[in-house]
Amino acid sequence: MMKNLIAVLFFVVIGLSQQESISFLRSDSERRIFNRKIRTVFRRLDTDGNGVISRSDFEAVAEKIIRCHPDMSEERKDQIRHEMTDLLWEQNFAGGYDGEGPRPPITLAPFVDAMYEVFANRRKDERAYRLLFAMYAEVHTFMEFDGREGVSLYDYEQWMKCQHPQIPQFRLIRAARGAFQLLDRDQNGLLDEYDFLYAVQKFYTVNTPNNIYNNIVYGPLVE
Repeated sequence: MMKNLIAVLFFVVIGLSQQESISFLRSDSERRIFNRKIRTVFRRLDTDGNGVISRSDFEAVAEKIIRCHPDMSEERKDQIRHEMTDLLWEQNFAGGYDGEGPRPPITLAPFVDAMYEVFANRRKDERAYRLLFAMYAEVHTFMEFDGREGVSLYDYEQWMKCQHPQIPQFRLIRAARGAFQLLDRDQNGLLDEYDFLYAVQKFYTVNTPNNIYNNIVYGPLVE
């Protein structure tokens, strides 16, 4: 995790240019596309489809990641559970809750507003921005299956199969190969951490219909 956090801090330094920060969501069209993206993220996190995200959803995400790696050590399994619930949910998503007892589930509208604030006010407060990209840096490690550092096409295909078992395999492989070619920016056959974080950054910050990352990071956008 420390390696990933160091990489993220480097990424943040070279991240959004001043121009991108100023121009974030200048038009109603850009805001509509951004909202579709955040609704898509929300839909993916809402694992039971009940219209809210809660600690149980993050527990389910952790277990899904663990099932993707049947040879994973018990120590690593416990680490992932800890990162997804005690760190990501409790400190990031539930961090602003001041009430007693468990944090109530999060509904869509506050989630959209909170994600907007992460990017619109990044220059004033980078903590939430850094936490978000630290999460994605860790996601990148979950994609590694063949033991090499970096995500190969084989790794990416295995990850997609595990994440979307309901999709016919021939369709999934075709989509995975097309996406991998776009994500592998230097075409060296490996999706490294910088490639992946670059795609995530562009997914959130370039809100135009022709952005090639719109339908890659989380799949097709919801309406």
